[in-house]
Amino acid sequence: MHNLQPVTRKELAYLMGIHTKTLYRWLKQERIILKNRLISPVEKKMILRRFGYQFENEAEAQVQN
Repeated sequence: MHNLQPVTRKELAYLMGIHTKTLYRWLKQERIILKNRLISPVEKKMILRRFGYQFENEAEAQVQN
């Protein structure tokens, strides 16, 4: 999955190694509100960092606007 591509919630949950329902629950608990659409690279980066996912290098974490 290319780092700069939008992803679905299902794809993000897979990337995080969790079930989609778990992702929805975590987002709700953290009061992260996403529009009913694909998750942008910026949102993806924020979500991954919020839940403690580390990037192997800063190049993986970079998001171009």
